[in-house]
Amino acid sequence: MLIQAAAALARAGHRAVYISGEEAVAQVRLRAERLGLRDTAVELAAETAVEDIVATLSEGKTPRLIVIDSIQTMWTDTVESAPGTVTQVRGSAQALIRFAKKSGAAIILVGHVTKDGQ
Repeated sequence: MLIQAAAALARAGHRAVYISGEEAVAQVRLRAERLGLRDTAVELAAETAVEDIVATLSEGKTPRLIVIDSIQTMWTDTVESAPGTVTQVRGSAQALIRFAKKSGAAIILVGHVTKDGQ
């Protein structure tokens, strides 16, 4: 559903970026194609390092929408704990939110909950 929202914005001429920390770009592209979104200009990336993500997003036109799927896979080198820990999730989210506020981009952070509520 989020890739469809990003595609709608891209079709309207806005920069939309979908960043996956769990799937390769080819997997995301295949899913988009199955949804009939073959020719949309959504930028796809597979990355988990928040500083690299922010640096890339800062290049060129400011994105109108950024989807991060999922926040649990992201990590920042400003926090000394493993990716997926509460501290890393919080630090990564804070860095991405700072970028969104500074740039005016809308950001959607996807978070997954396991069957046992974790």
